[in-house]
Amino acid sequence: MKREFVRAVPVLDQLEQRGYLAYFVGGSVRDSIMGKEIHDVDIATSATPQEVKEVFGHTIDVGIEHGTVLVFHEGEPYEVTTFRTESLYKDFRRPDQVEFVTSLEEDLKRRDFTMNAMAMDKEGGLYDPFMGREDIESRIIRTVGSPDERFSEDALRMVRAVRFMSQLGFEVEPNTYQALREKAHLLSHIAQERKTAEFQKLLAGKLPKEALRAAASTHILYYYPELDSLMERMDEFLSLYLKECQSFEEWLAVIALVSSKKESMYRGWKLPTAVIKRIKTLIEGYEQRNMAFFSRYQLYELGLDNAHSIERVWSVYSGQPAQHAAIDDLYARMPIQKETPLSFSGNDLIKWSGKKGGPWIKETMKDIIQGMLDGEIVNEKEFVKQWFILGNKR
Repeated sequence: MKREFVRAVPVLDQLEQRGYLAYFVGGSVRDSIMGKEIHDVDIATSATPQEVKEVFGHTIDVGIEHGTVLVFHEGEPYEVTTFRTESLYKDFRRPDQVEFVTSLEEDLKRRDFTMNAMAMDKEGGLYDPFMGREDIESRIIRTVGSPDERFSEDALRMVRAVRFMSQLGFEVEPNTYQALREKAHLLSHIAQERKTAEFQKLLAGKLPKEALRAAASTHILYYYPELDSLMERMDEFLSLYLKECQSFEEWLAVIALVSSKKESMYRGWKLPTAVIKRIKTLIEGYEQRNMAFFSRYQLYELGLDNAHSIERVWSVYSGQPAQHAAIDDLYARMPIQKETPLSFSGNDLIKWSGKKGGPWIKETMKDIIQGMLDGEIVNEKEFVKQWFILGNKR
């Protein structure tokens, strides 16, 4: 048994000593079977939330209406959730009502996929009523019971299915795949933030191309704003060397370029302003890079990380080999870099000129920085002052 489970065994012990059933459940059990690193260890129990709170002194209500209480053992937090069944899902995402039960199998029956519907006791014994281990060994994604019912209960499970394709390298079994096609329209009821979060995880997986192809063929991508153009050019998109993309923003910049759109296509995705701004920087940087290699001033303004990110986007979409070594070499030879403190400020220019502030300050600073990059001006305050006073500005 992995050490993360061993550390959490005392939590199960305390529940069992009070007469309750308790098991490890969810993704941690799945990942342990796959030999993967474990992150969050979740626990399911026959104890009600109130009974859980009585067993443990320090708890936090993190989802008590759905049966979840956060408990602590040796400083580590563990989500402990009561066995439950769920009623109809009117909004195709959350159950109208949760009923606490004492049966582990009833609890596992409500879960999404067989690989996530397993439980493990404190001795490491596996409880697997829906053959999840067998599906893991066969590298298959299969719903627990009817895929139509599981996707009608929670439509986000469809995006999770293709996300797991990317992350785990599994295939969706035929009946589940067919249900993805037939139920994809239910994604119109799901908040965009949730769909965007799943899309980001999909792109970060090890097989994003395969997952995107499945998401397109099942029409899941139709329920992401502005992806209609991508759907029409999916073969072109998937033919690109997309492995070069190293961030969510780089992926989205390439998608926008393939779609012949700008960063504004993502306004409906509920992305943070900083993410939209970075996508814009990448698209504009690609357009400049497509005309010519980076100038010293461009590298100064961008900084090394942004320049490499733009180079990756350019390389992916243009099909040209990236020139990262040339970027590093040029940056290393620059007299000043983005991280270099300047010896003067805009206030100094105002003081030296006796003029009021205005656009001229930004223009003059650009001229001085360009002069430094060209080796004509030294980054020393007195040198800059003399250059400025002598009228060597535009």
